[in-house]
Amino acid sequence: AERVGGLEEAPESTGPLREDFGLSSSALIGLLVIAVAIATVIVISLVMLRKRQ
Repeated sequence: AERVGGLEEAPESTGPLREDFGLSSSALIGLLVIAVAIATVIVISLVMLRKRQ
């Protein structure tokens, strides 16, 4: 429970060891968010097209 809370609360306060990992993890999280957003848009568009027909 402490690890999950710590990761969400303040990842910058862990020290300089996580700076490089933070950059890579933030980039991966950004890509995941973009991929999920694109997937949701595609699914919504497909559902709307099916409802129109």
